Amino acid sequence: VNLESVEVLLEQVGELEDAILRTRRFREERAKKNRKLTKKRKREEYEKQAYFTPTPEDSETSRNNRETAKKLKTTLYSDTSTTPNKMVVEEEKPKEKVEIPKELQDEPEIPDNVRLGEEGWKERYYLQKFHVQLSRDPEF
Repeated sequence: VNLESVEVLLEQVGELEDAILRTRRFREERAKKNRKLTKKRKREEYEKQAYFTPTPEDSETSRNNRETAKKLKTTLYSDTSTTPNKMVVEEEKPKEKVEIPKELQDEPEIPDNVRLGEEGWKERYYLQKFHVQLSRDPEF
């Protein structure tokens, strides 16, 4: 076995591996960014559907409802057996916050201490995995 040839081969494989890791990291970052944007859009669409926002077409319906409510109140108050003070009015409860489904919620970030594909990733990897600094122990 020619050790010099093996060493040259391993160096070339290492350089190729670095290039592969850089492109992989770039693609993962781009995909992560796209997933966040997609989740944000879906969450906004979900929230828009969850809350009713009146439109100009609804104003006439709203006006009719108010008129009907006024008529109902006048008929209720006109009854002599019941006065407005004795009527039980149910308090309006504040609107509950709409719960966003889990698949639309943001995922917690997992820290990447090695940062594969960035400059110096090998040193960080060996330090984290084996607690050895390559600069101090190059034979490792």
